[in-house]
Amino acid sequence: MILSDHELSISRIIEAPRATVWKAWTIAEHFEKWWAPAPVKTKVGKMDVVAGGAFDNVIQMPDGSSHMARGVFLNVVPEKIIVFTDAMTEGWIPSGAGFMTAFITMSDHEVNDDGESKVYTKYDARIAHKSEEEMTRHKEMGFHEGWGQALAQLNDVAKEIG
Repeated sequence: MILSDHELSISRIIEAPRATVWKAWTIAEHFEKWWAPAPVKTKVGKMDVVAGGAFDNVIQMPDGSSHMARGVFLNVVPEKIIVFTDAMTEGWIPSGAGFMTAFITMSDHEVNDDGESKVYTKYDARIAHKSEEEMTRHKEMGFHEGWGQALAQLNDVAKEIG
């Protein structure tokens, strides 16, 4: 499914069931461990993972600088779908600075590990941008490398909290 012609996407198999990946996504202490690619850190200020709920996080860079990541959740189906945007903030107020809407889907992925059947999570992220320029900027910022590292960290956190 193409969301827009200004889209980036990434997919991974997370070695944990969806319920565990959901916990890693929605519980602040877990989310902070994986959201930003190390050594960048995330500090959750607010994260109300429901449709209309807001997020307000501080992204701390290795050089000591930081910036706010704010937005709102547009659609949430527990253990299946998370759609959020930085184009709006709490109360549906346009942010003016937003440039993306993320569509996260989680589905079961069965594996056979040494004769034992396990159900992991297929994690798909599709990121729609307001323009081709914004998409190109995000790609050049290291979208695939950064989100790829964050998803590897998500995998580790999900396995840890199992």
